[in-house]
Amino acid sequence: MTRALAAVRAFWLAPAAPDAAAFLRLALGGLALVQLVALWPHLLALYGNFGFVQWVVVEAGNNAWVPSIGKLALVLGDWGIASTTTVYAVFAIYGASLVGLVIGYRTKLFAVLAWLAHTVTLNSGFFSLYGVDTMMHILFFYLVFSPAGGSGATC
Repeated sequence: MTRALAAVRAFWLAPAAPDAAAFLRLALGGLALVQLVALWPHLLALYGNFGFVQWVVVEAGNNAWVPSIGKLALVLGDWGIASTTTVYAVFAIYGASLVGLVIGYRTKLFAVLAWLAHTVTLNSGFFSLYGVDTMMHILFFYLVFSPAGGSGATC
């Protein structure tokens, strides 16, 4: 009985090796970078104010507290920043955070940035999204709290 209890304790309480989290970081970052490169030429059509679905329609479906590119563009517009610049800036921050995750530099910081930028993009273009975006969002959240920088290509 003592042996069985020790096995249960070891299974639930022993620290896990960070290899799986590092694989998740590398695989998710790489997949998201490939997706971003494929979407980059079409960002304004999918996420811009005058794209396939205008922000007026997108914002009508969102709650007031949900962050989106349209709301961010309204705030930055007061400072003279164009809405197209806002779209590209959000995706540039997202891309930079993905590169940081893939190379393993400051993985907690870049996991938080990737998750926040993905949140903004997820709430802005939900007419063009499909299930993989939701799964990626959940996995970015996991990366925020996992020891993803503990193994693999880390700095």
